[in-house]
Amino acid sequence: MEVLVVLFFFAGIGFIVLTMLGLFFLAILYLQKRAKQWKELAYRHGFSYYKLDPLQIPSRYGYFPLLSIGSDRKASHVCRGAIKYWSICLFDYSYTTGSGDDETHYAMTLMILESPLIFKPMSLRPENVLDKVGAALGFDDIDFESAEFSRTYCVKGENKKFIYDIIHPKMMEFLLSHKGLYIETQQNTVLFHRGCLLKAPQIDQLLQEADRFYEMIPDYVKKDNIHTG
Repeated sequence: MEVLVVLFFFAGIGFIVLTMLGLFFLAILYLQKRAKQWKELAYRHGFSYYKLDPLQIPSRYGYFPLLSIGSDRKASHVCRGAIKYWSICLFDYSYTTGSGDDETHYAMTLMILESPLIFKPMSLRPENVLDKVGAALGFDDIDFESAEFSRTYCVKGENKKFIYDIIHPKMMEFLLSHKGLYIETQQNTVLFHRGCLLKAPQIDQLLQEADRFYEMIPDYVKKDNIHTG
């Protein structure tokens, strides 16, 4: 009986070790596949690729709230390049909040575009339950003529005129047809993402959405906010 107990004990230990090794190798395979996808995307668009972050992205773009919260902030698989009027920085980003049992790890694909324009601060993201609770308590976001758009997206910013100029009816239609976008503007940069890690085809789509977003900004807004320095 004691021999069986010992055998079962070591069998259990062996199973745990094999499971951990299997998970370890699966993680390695995933990371290799992820790097390959990023390299292929960079090659396809003529971007430069860096497995590690050569730009110190959390510090460089720390004026975006997303890049300044939490701890262990890291960017990886960084792609740098340009399309049309944009200078593009694409990367996977991760950070951690809380500690111990309350620790939560976040990972997502981000795209930061530098443009000839100087943008007023604006935050646009999908509306959630907390936004609805906040609205009921009087902490409302900016309302728009389209009730559907106001239900779908939470938009905030101090300069309402600038925001209404950017988010015009056609822009609302575009954003409603591409639900799930997060867009933040600061200085001469725009941050785009979807709140999660993206596969290569989804990154290509994000590039197209960003290009369309810029194209739909009215000419008078571009003229009034062009960087002349």
